Amino acid sequence: MTATTALLSTLALLCTACSSDEPEAAAPAPATSSSTTSSGAAPPASAGGGAATALRASVGTDAAPDAFEIDLLDASGSPVRELPAGAYTITVDDRSKIHNFALSGPGGVDEKTSVPEVGEVVLEVELVAGDYDFVCDPHPNMSGSFTVT
Repeated sequence: MTATTALLSTLALLCTACSSDEPEAAAPAPATSSSTTSSGAAPPASAGGGAATALRASVGTDAAPDAFEIDLLDASGSPVRELPAGAYTITVDDRSKIHNFALSGPGGVDEKTSVPEVGEVVLEVELVAGDYDFVCDPHPNMSGSFTVT
């Protein structure tokens, strides 16, 4: 098991233990974006030179995979509302074949999961100051936003 896989597994367990259903603040991040699946690739470095900050996103719920719910949470399970600029690794738990998770914002960030695919996808992004939106493309009423400072 790679260090990245172990970290993601630990974070998944921690996030599962937290019972908050809404997104909020996390830590550092800077300028453009790139996407990857969990291939074991090293996460981007944060603005301070450390590892990327982990966030967790989900679409649907365990009990109702096609539920019209989407969220973005920090490592403590709190809803993301504001983040500092820097590097982030967002692990998306996409439970539904009818939904996706799409993130867009300044610095060319335009990342998304596939609508028919179900499973975990890791997005590595560099966030710069500005406003970001996340949404389910087929169901725009499923959405959220946060600000990067």
